[in-house]
Amino acid sequence: MTKRSLNKTLVQALDKFESRRVLSAGDGDDWTLGQLFKAAHAVAHAVKRKPGPIAFFSSDEPWSYAVMLASVIIGRAYVPIGRNYPDERVNYMLNDCQPACVFGHWPRNTGKYSFVCTQDLKISDEPLLPGAVSDAKPVYVLYTSGSTGRPKGVVVARSALFAFLLAACECYGIHEKDIVLQMFEQTFDLSGFGFWMSVMNGAKCVVVPRNSPSVPLAVAETLMEKKITVALTAPSVLSYLRPYLHEILAPSVRLHLFCGEPLYQKDVADWAPCVPDAQIENVYGPTEATIFCTRHVWNRHVDESLLGIVPIGQPLPGTEIRLEPHPRGELLLAGEQLADGYLNLPEKTQSVFVYIDGKRYYKTGDEVFANSNGLNFIGRKDFQIKVDGYRVEPGEIECVIHEFTGCKTVVMLSNGILTAFVESLNGSESELKTKLSDKLPTYMIPKSVIFTAPFPQTDSNKIDRKKLAEFHQRMNSADVSAV
Repeated sequence: MTKRSLNKTLVQALDKFESRRVLSAGDGDDWTLGQLFKAAHAVAHAVKRKPGPIAFFSSDEPWSYAVMLASVIIGRAYVPIGRNYPDERVNYMLNDCQPACVFGHWPRNTGKYSFVCTQDLKISDEPLLPGAVSDAKPVYVLYTSGSTGRPKGVVVARSALFAFLLAACECYGIHEKDIVLQMFEQTFDLSGFGFWMSVMNGAKCVVVPRNSPSVPLAVAETLMEKKITVALTAPSVLSYLRPYLHEILAPSVRLHLFCGEPLYQKDVADWAPCVPDAQIENVYGPTEATIFCTRHVWNRHVDESLLGIVPIGQPLPGTEIRLEPHPRGELLLAGEQLADGYLNLPEKTQSVFVYIDGKRYYKTGDEVFANSNGLNFIGRKDFQIKVDGYRVEPGEIECVIHEFTGCKTVVMLSNGILTAFVESLNGSESELKTKLSDKLPTYMIPKSVIFTAPFPQTDSNKIDRKKLAEFHQRMNSADVSAV
């Protein structure tokens, strides 16, 4: 892989694509790459010589992306904070990362850390020119949910982000005629795909407004109206779009990637006619391995799924994999895209970033099975349960329920009872159980089925299993039956 620095690549991009419109965000105005670099100059001036990373409240506005760009150019880590995070969580993150200042589109109390309102910034007359910065330095810190109830900051080095960008360029050939969808909040590392690939290659990044009444419907509308050519979305979008599939046709899409959750074969097969000319891929990667690190090209003609889930495939260039045990076991990742670890959590870092035969690996906690299609996601190790002495993979039950309902489903042991949470259902609980009995042994049929819509979601658009379990516990304590 070509060894260039991240900042040198940004210089080359500015020289080549300065007048290209690379960002459509906020009120819909298109910003050129030159405008972004000039806005980055204003951001850097506001930071001045204050030490520390640069925090910002996530926003659909172009200035948020200018903060990301400025941070990278001047060699600071950027730290996205959810726009709707409660004060307690915000204060914890700020005290943990000790930022130079905090940027935001709307004023907000940030305690002892100076706040800069991006609405008060003015685009500079000169672009912020990248200088020499070591790619060993952190590029961003993303906070993910922690087992202690406190978020943990994943520290990703510039070299890891650059390795991903080079690998993605090699695999997907993003170019200046591409129009790339960006549907994720900036607190989720998948948001970096659309933005950084567009900056590097002169493509246009179109940001889906997160304040839309329905983000999935906004995704579908954007695909069609903006003639998107490259899209990265969460699989859960398909569940919400199912009633509207007959109205959706986006022939401009040449590449559609799915990431963040298991991708069900049934969902993607039903979606495929909506993007008739697209190469569809299922990609996978934890935050600790920088955006995504494996890929599987979905076959329109052959069902290659395992337990109804599309494979996650083979590693990207520069990523290595290991299974313990093989061929079914925990997935371990090594290579250039690995994060440095967790901010201010050395023991946690040492527990999951381990050395085996002299090579550094990240223990994902994901159980996978390797076959001729590459890697197949089975489920989280920490989601595995025992029912009547049997080890049960909730994902297997979830796939069977999904086959009948087409809806998002979560199965877990809640209050000692095997419980299925289903977002909606045509029919009764007894009818569902009867169908399940044709495919599953008795001990794998949920004793309780709870219909709840919409499912609670985490900040990264994944199903919040903890909140579902808490909801069930409250129902039981209030002696409320499932509806």
